[in-house]
Amino acid sequence: MIEVKYENGLKKDITKESYQFKKERYVVLRDIIPKDMIKFVYDCWLRWEKSDKLSQVIKPEEDIIFNSPEDTLNRSSAVFENAPWSVALQQYLKPKLEDIIDVELIPTYAYTRKYERNAFLKAHNDRPSCEFSVTLPIAYFTDDHKPWKIWVKNDKDYIGVKDDRYISSITQDIPIRERKDIGVELEPGDILVYQGPNVLHWRDRLVGKHSYNIFLHYITYNNDIYKKYGDIYKFDNRESIYHDYERSKEKQREDTDSYVESLPEYPQMINNYLKFKREV
Repeated sequence: MIEVKYENGLKKDITKESYQFKKERYVVLRDIIPKDMIKFVYDCWLRWEKSDKLSQVIKPEEDIIFNSPEDTLNRSSAVFENAPWSVALQQYLKPKLEDIIDVELIPTYAYTRKYERNAFLKAHNDRPSCEFSVTLPIAYFTDDHKPWKIWVKNDKDYIGVKDDRYISSITQDIPIRERKDIGVELEPGDILVYQGPNVLHWRDRLVGKHSYNIFLHYITYNNDIYKKYGDIYKFDNRESIYHDYERSKEKQREDTDSYVESLPEYPQMINNYLKFKREV
């Protein structure tokens, strides 16, 4: 545990993982998901993928992030939003993350994606529903048998930065050997927890057959994004984590995104933890 002192004078012991997440905007948690649970999820996913009926909801993705390189298009597919196994993992991890990071979480949505050879995740930051985000691999088949890195740029707060060319120029356009950013390797069972709107994150081209990945998103109970717009962002404006999207409510949430991101106070509404310093 680490003793910290907040700007309001409160002293508190927090975990080293909580300290890193709130100070550095990301943290890696190793072996937090049991291997048998990973296998269960992978078996469910493969069954869905191989079924003539069930696989009809698997959507090919032309471009994951707008304006990706042309030779990386059509290299991924998504098993619709909030696949059963991703919702189950979202619920399984919620109390663990709340305990480790010392936050209270509200689920928004979960996503599954299978990347194919030469897939490419363009550098970006996330929308408000991804305030507290988790990414994890279920299985990967790379040519060098090593995990496919996800990169994180956390040298400052990038919330609200949307200039596509600028983002590329300070991330993926820089040769790997010259980067000062963090390349994270995750094995099945590991997770990367990060502040989705606040850090830039990306993956270079996948050198391998494919990679199965899951993304779990939450908002935090104590920040203004929930206090002011919780009715919209809770469950990503669905009736519950188990319900489908309704287009009218999805449009309402999209309009709210545009409005909230235009507010001058938006940077203070997301991942705004009381300032604190480590006590010596």
